[in-house]
Amino acid sequence: MIMRSRSENNHEFLLSVLAILVVAVASCLRIWTIDSAMWDDNAWLMSIYTTDDLQGFLDTGFVEARRIPLGVFLYGLFWLHKNTELYYWTWHGLNVVTQLGTPFLIYLTIQKLFREPRLLAFFVAAAFAAISLDQTLPYAAAINYRIGLLLGVVSFYLTACALMNHRYRVILSVASRPVRDVAALEK
Repeated sequence: MIMRSRSENNHEFLLSVLAILVVAVASCLRIWTIDSAMWDDNAWLMSIYTTDDLQGFLDTGFVEARRIPLGVFLYGLFWLHKNTELYYWTWHGLNVVTQLGTPFLIYLTIQKLFREPRLLAFFVAAAFAAISLDQTLPYAAAINYRIGLLLGVVSFYLTACALMNHRYRVILSVASRPVRDVAALEK
C-alpha cells in the first residue's frame, strides 16, 4: 500500500467532491429549465384548484390509496401553486438540495465504510448524480421519492458513523432512527 500525505488526500477528496458536484449540477440544470406542469401533476393541480381544504384534497384519491402522509405533503406543495408565486422556487429548491446532497452523502458514506477505494466512492456518487431518479420527464408529485432517498442516505450515513467507532456512537445511532422513519413516510 502506498502511503500518501495528508495534503494529497485532502486534494483528492476536494477534487472528487467538486467533480461530483459538477455532474450533479449538470443533472439539476435539466430539471431547472422546466417551468410548466408535467403529466402526473395535472391531476393533483386540478384537485387543488377544485377543492377548498386539505380534507377535500385528500378525498380525491389519497385516502383510497392509503397515502395520506403523501397527500398532506403534496397539498402543501401544490397549495403554493394555487396561492403564491413560490411553487417553482420551492420545487426547484427541493430538487437542488436532493440532487446535490444525495450524491455527496453517498460519497461520504462509501468513504466512511471503505477507506481505501476512493475511486469506487467517486464512481458510485458520480453515477448516481448523472443518472437521476426520473430519467424521462420530472414531475413535482415525485419529489417525495427524492426527499425519501436523501433522508434514507442520511440515516445510513449516521448509522455508518455510529458503527465506525465514532465517539458519539449512541447519539448518532439514536438520531438515525427518526430520519429513517421519516424517509419511510415519504415513499
